[in-house]
Amino acid sequence: RLLGDADARVRSVSARGLASWTGAPPPGASAAVRIAWDKAVAADKVDVLTVAGALGVASVIQQGAADASAPVRRAALHAAVAARIGRAEGAPGREPAVTIDVSAILGAALADADPDVRREALALAADPKSRLDHEQVVEALQLAAEDRDSAVAELALAMLVGSEDATAASARLALGLSSRSESVRAVTARAAMGLLQKDAAAVVAVLESAEDDPGHDVRVAVVFALAH
Repeated sequence: RLLGDADARVRSVSARGLASWTGAPPPGASAAVRIAWDKAVAADKVDVLTVAGALGVASVIQQGAADASAPVRRAALHAAVAARIGRAEGAPGREPAVTIDVSAILGAALADADPDVRREALALAADPKSRLDHEQVVEALQLAAEDRDSAVAELALAMLVGSEDATAASARLALGLSSRSESVRAVTARAAMGLLQKDAAAVVAVLESAEDDPGHDVRVAVVFALAH
């Protein structure tokens, strides 16, 4: 009931209390979360989503993932993962009849208009705690590797080549370095660092072919990677 209190401090404290509740939550807690969401102003939504993740209230998480506010959408991603973890661990007081499709929520977030949301989705997709299948992780990384934000694309590509065997990773890097786009080639050269710990020799073999690249940013990235 306190989730809908008129005082913002009371709402915040009650949300934190429910989110950290051990054992089965109070009767009607999930319904209270849904009511609180319907009444929540933007400042309250992140707190409500934290509780929704702890209790597995799928309807609120799904609404949060589509919210107009980017910080709220980021919070919804964490709530979805928290709900997945809690259900997998058999935490009491959840809504077992409702399935939260974490892969779909993260996949949609990878195409979000806000780069911070996309970065958050990428990090969560690659986190083992999200409990995504390997194929789902690879699909998410491949999508993010084509992101229009070079920082997101670089991170995704580095994760991708780091998760593949050396032969597949080398082929992926070689393909990127042959792109007509200097930006893509530079991103690829920087992302090659993701393969260094697994097979340094493979990285050297791929990057040596780009040492004379006409793009300044590409050459800088190649030299930096080879220096490591």
